[in-house]
Amino acid sequence: MAEKGKNKGKDVKTTEAPKQAYGRVRPCSCEHAFQDKEYGKGMRLHTEAKGSTPGSVKYRCTVCLSMKG
Repeated sequence: MAEKGKNKGKDVKTTEAPKQAYGRVRPCSCEHAFQDKEYGKGMRLHTEAKGSTPGSVKYRCTVCLSMKG
């Protein structure tokens, strides 16, 4: 990343990786136009569900809130 004052007023390209959401993209039957465009048709972002254990992780769809194991 550029130091303060250096390259002031110029466009600077960085090599930092974009931040990723905490979760997994998994198939789901719900509909969401943005997520169809972003992740592919029928693929939805799922976050780890509360109460999951290391041996039994469950994920919740961020659109329809259904649980998947």
